[in-house]
This record gives sequence, structure tokens and C-alpha cells, in this order.
Amino acid sequence: MGEMVLSPESKFCAHYSRIEIEQLRAPTRAALISIRDPGSSRPAYQLEQWPELLELQFHDINSQEPRDEAWWQSWAKEGYIVPCRENAASICHFVRRHWAKSIIVHCEMGLSRSAAVCEVLVGLGWAYQSTRTEGRRMANRRLVHLLQQEFALTGR
Repeated sequence: MGEMVLSPESKFCAHYSRIEIEQLRAPTRAALISIRDPGSSRPAYQLEQWPELLELQFHDINSQEPRDEAWWQSWAKEGYIVPCRENAASICHFVRRHWAKSIIVHCEMGLSRSAAVCEVLVGLGWAYQSTRTEGRRMANRRLVHLLQQEFALTGR
């Protein structure tokens, strides 16, 4: 993968896995969204590198087909924590607070939940820094939908 060259004023988004975020040196003017599985331990990132940090816990429940709310809630009945509007509202609020900064996002594998956040951020004007060959193709469709709804409700 080639490195993306950005001017110091540019804001970008990028998504990483748990292992990658533990080894990443925080970029200048960046905030971190950490999405992990419920009950899993916090990644071993250097907290002092990430003074602007949002930590969330929910499972990577996804569907490529449109589903009604009852289908999503059936997962909750099985003990899973499904991406929900409250998660999207937390992400939206955090992004609005750090609008001028780059946003780094990580999840367990760096493929679905974190890619979903980047998918929406690109639509809002962030440059995308590719960190893997899959790009954003595997983005969690439910989280993308929830984030798009939340940003539309809040005016961005």
C-alpha cells in the first residue's frame, strides 16, 4: 500500500484492527474511536497518545440485505449487543466535537465497524487513508445506515 501524502491542514480518516492500533503512533491532530467487542479488554494503546478518545462496545452484527428492527432485536435476545442509534449518536457527537481533526477508528479486525465509520466520514469530507486492500468494502451496513441517519438529524 502506498502512503497517502496529506498537507498538515488536511483531515483524514483511517481504520485499523486491534493489533494495528496497539502499534500505531498517533498522528498529529487526530482523535480515536475505539470499538471493541463487549467484555473484551481495552487494547494496549498508549492512552497519553490519544487524549481525544471515544470507547464503545458492541458486536459486529451485520446484514447485506435490508432487515426490519425485529430481526436486529432477535440478536439482542441471543445476548448480542447490536449496533444501535445510541452508538451512532455517540460517534456523531464525538466527530462534531473533533470536526477539524483526523479521525482514526479501530475495531477487532479493522474491517467492518471501523470501516463503517470511515465510509460515512468520507461522505462528510474526510480524505480516506487506506490501511488495507479491502478498503471500506466490508463496512457494517447497519452502522453506516445509523450514522447517516444521525448525521442527517444533526445537520451534518
